[in-house]
Amino acid sequence: MDHFEDPSVLKKRLLVGCCGTVILFCLDWLLTDFAADGLLELALAAVVCLTNGRVFVRGVSALASRHPGASAHQALTALAAALCMGYGIAAVIQRMLGTPAEDAPYLFAPAAAILTFGTAAELAAARFARQAAAPLTELEGRMPASASVLRDRQPCTVAAAELRRDDIFLLRPGDPIPADGVVLDGTSTLTVPLPLGSGEPEELQKGSAVLAGTVNGDGALICRAVRVGDDTALAGILHTARQTAAGTMPAADKVRRLCDLYVPACAGVAAVVFIVWLLVGRGVGFAFSRAVAVLAVGSPLALAIAGAAALMAGVGQGVKQGILFTDASVPQTAAALRGVLLDKRGTITTGAPEVAEIVGTRNVPPKFLLGMAAGLESQSTDPMASAIMRRAQSEKIRLSTVRDCEAVPGQGLVGRFAGKVMAGGSESFIASYCELTDDLRDAGRRLMNEGVTPLYFSLDGHPAGLIGISEQVRPSARQAVTELQALGLDVKLLSGDNAETANRIGHLVGLTDDNIRAAIAPEALADEVRRCQAGEPCALVGDARSAAAALDAAELGIAVGTEGFPPAGKAGILLTQRDLTGVPAALRLARQMTGAVGPMERFVLVYHLIALLLAAGITVPLGLVVPPAVAAIAALAAALAAVRMASGLTEAPQQQPAAEEPEPAGVGA
Repeated sequence: MDHFEDPSVLKKRLLVGCCGTVILFCLDWLLTDFAADGLLELALAAVVCLTNGRVFVRGVSALASRHPGASAHQALTALAAALCMGYGIAAVIQRMLGTPAEDAPYLFAPAAAILTFGTAAELAAARFARQAAAPLTELEGRMPASASVLRDRQPCTVAAAELRRDDIFLLRPGDPIPADGVVLDGTSTLTVPLPLGSGEPEELQKGSAVLAGTVNGDGALICRAVRVGDDTALAGILHTARQTAAGTMPAADKVRRLCDLYVPACAGVAAVVFIVWLLVGRGVGFAFSRAVAVLAVGSPLALAIAGAAALMAGVGQGVKQGILFTDASVPQTAAALRGVLLDKRGTITTGAPEVAEIVGTRNVPPKFLLGMAAGLESQSTDPMASAIMRRAQSEKIRLSTVRDCEAVPGQGLVGRFAGKVMAGGSESFIASYCELTDDLRDAGRRLMNEGVTPLYFSLDGHPAGLIGISEQVRPSARQAVTELQALGLDVKLLSGDNAETANRIGHLVGLTDDNIRAAIAPEALADEVRRCQAGEPCALVGDARSAAAALDAAELGIAVGTEGFPPAGKAGILLTQRDLTGVPAALRLARQMTGAVGPMERFVLVYHLIALLLAAGITVPLGLVVPPAVAAIAALAAALAAVRMASGLTEAPQQQPAAEEPEPAGVGA
């Protein structure tokens, strides 16, 4: 729907057309006895036609094309108006020669009316298209035109498009940010609006990331550009949204194919109508008027709106909520889902585990255990290892030197400390290196009952203690699960924790044991996704980077937290904030988009069928004749109805009321 002219241009065309049409109908009624009225009407109709010259240009192009697509309505409008003009010119010539046919109307007024009402329909569609694209236009307008940078150690102002990577740019309070970058000096506060962030205020200091399209707060900053121009997150979001909006949902694809066949089919029907009325003994003028009425009422603009409006409106509404559909087919895929799989880390939980408790032994005090464990875990990139490292740093404990470290996926680590074998990991893993004491086993069970994951450690074949790792459940997780279940979806939790910890997490967010899958190693997550969706199409909700492979394996990947857009993997839906309630919001929006297409198409098709029969003259035996101008009004009414139905899609889906839930609890990572 982005092929329409600017609404201001269409308004001017409409004004000229309305004035010309009114005058022409008045001349038809008042001056039929004057010989010169034909030339006057021809002159006025010519003005209207010249004003609508682009309609004829695009219409001829569409008529010559096998795939007229979005220009199909202009093809029929141009054809109907041209035939009326041609017939009117022939009538004028006949009258000037003194041999007018008995039923030879001029048809100049219908020609102007067809063009005018077609312009009115285009204006309505163009205004809707602009309304639907308003969120994208507003987002595009956030990019500043210029930036203050340091060049040769001197501040200067350059166009934002001329920024280069690694340029140093300066931000005063209230300045818009021209590039994705990192703060080198200064402190400030800013709010990152959707879809670039959560909409919550953020503190900026040295090392903080800034994004193009946001506005600096009340402090001065010196930043280094990391991504500029088309590489920024803002540009990527806009490109993705516009590409999706320009596509075609599978549910509406048949309309696109129908529009390709519509022009020749409608022209064929008009020809048949013309011949039939001649065969039944009606005059050429009457038969010609019926054929033109068929062409006028057959404008497929309403069909084009029905096919594209839901997608365009949904994409714009999604951007406002931080929801990005990466392809036009995604809403239909999302609407057909029967289940949702939640990868725990980074979605249900915060993804930032902390050390909850340290239990040493008689020979290994807690602080000594923390130093050894931090030395061992420094060889790992696992978030739980990072938690141990952060705890050691906060307590200013020196890391022990551990050599020859080797990771056992999904189990733990083993290395050498002071020439002795040291291991850390799950209870079953440590059992192969030492026999755990009863007090350590009891401590581990107590922690698991509290939702904390115990990591056991051994040194030289003897137990060295355990460290409990906890993680916070996101406050929005329970509400999100409730809303997903209210949508009729089967929600499952996929976790790498042991069964006890995974079950506790699941219970906190409202899931039963049957819907919880525990002890899934990161590298096995994709295979587990394939098993879960063997019987029904499922979406996987996962971190944009850590679960990239599993997102690819799902029927639909929903990536949560797209910092550094675009994310890894081929997610179909990107949620730019980590609030899990964005998942049911995205699925509700997808259902609304897909569900709107069918009713709109059925209404338009039935309406057009009835209008075509009336225009062709099915009611003539009853004394009811539909003139070409009235047929054009009927086509306009269909377009206005489609726009009206589509306008409801530009409103945000109704949000579910926030569910009451307990305070976030610490749970295992």
